[in-house]
Amino acid sequence: MQQTGHPVCFDFEDASVTYAAGQGVAVTRQLATSLVTAFCSRVEQLGYFAMYYSNLDFLNRMFDASLRQKYALWYAQYASEPSIRGMAIWQYSDAGRVSGISDNVDQNIAYYDLANVISRAGLNKMNREVTTPAPPAAYPTDVIIYTVKPGDNLSSIAARYGTTYETLASYNNIENPNLIFLGQEIRIPVGYQETSARYYTIKPGDTLSGIALRFGTTVAELQQLNGITNPNLIYAGTTIRV
Repeated sequence: MQQTGHPVCFDFEDASVTYAAGQGVAVTRQLATSLVTAFCSRVEQLGYFAMYYSNLDFLNRMFDASLRQKYALWYAQYASEPSIRGMAIWQYSDAGRVSGISDNVDQNIAYYDLANVISRAGLNKMNREVTTPAPPAAYPTDVIIYTVKPGDNLSSIAARYGTTYETLASYNNIENPNLIFLGQEIRIPVGYQETSARYYTIKPGDTLSGIALRFGTTVAELQQLNGITNPNLIYAGTTIRV
C-alpha cells in the first residue's frame, strides 16, 4: 500500500453475494461479518485507517451490529436524510454532475475531516510529526484535549482520567459513545488526571502482535504485563494492560 490521506474501505454488496453464490458459497451474516473484520483488522495492522461500506439492508441483514463499534462506516442511502446516525460518510445520491464527466457521479457528505484525522494519527504512511492544530478558540480553557489513538474507546479514555464514558459523551456531545475515531479530539474537564496504566479490551479478530503494533509496544512486553504464556491464545472480551 502507498501513502494516501483517505481511508481504506471494504465494499461488499449484492454483486459480491451473487458472485459467491456462483462459486457455490452461501454468504451468511456470520461470514459477511467475518469478511469485514478480517479485511479491516489487516488494514489496521498495516497502519492504515480502515472503514467499511454498507446500506441499510446489509446493516440489518448481513452485518453484525458490533462492526459499528469497531470500524468507521461509509453509509449509502439515497434520501433527503439518513435513517441512522453516527456514520463517518453518508452517500446520499448517485445523480451528481461534475464538469468533464459525462455520467452521473455519487455524492457524499463526510462528517469528519478524515484526511486530517489520518494525518495527525500518523496512519497511511503519513508523517507522524505533523503539527497538531491549536484547539479552536471555542474550546473552554478548563479542559484537557485528548486525541484518540489506535485501540482507544470512550470507556478506556474515561478510565485513564478517572471519569465515566457517560460524562465524556455528554461533555463532547457524542451521540453514540461506541463510535469514536482515530485523531478525534475529546475534551476532558480539568481535574481529571491520566493514570499511568493503560488497558485494552480484546476484540474478535485481534492478535497480540496487532495489539502491540497499535500501542507501540512488543508481544513480549504484553506477555510479561499480563502473564500470557501463549501469545497465540487470547480471548475476545478479555481486558489486558498495554
